[in-house]
Amino acid sequence: MLTSSWFASEKNSNNSVMFFSFTEDLNIDALFNLIKAFNENLESNNPIKAIVVPIEKYI
Repeated sequence: MLTSSWFASEKNSNNSVMFFSFTEDLNIDALFNLIKAFNENLESNNPIKAIVVPIEKYI
């Protein structure tokens, strides 16, 4: 599938924007609930996606 690539080197690429955020654990559920409500009311097929990535090591 041509739209399965996130990278612009493909012939038919997709534009995406990625944001990073660092927050307290107590804010994550509230954010996910807001994103879910937003995505349920979309008129397009372009939902917001979010993930939680634990940071195990850093310098």
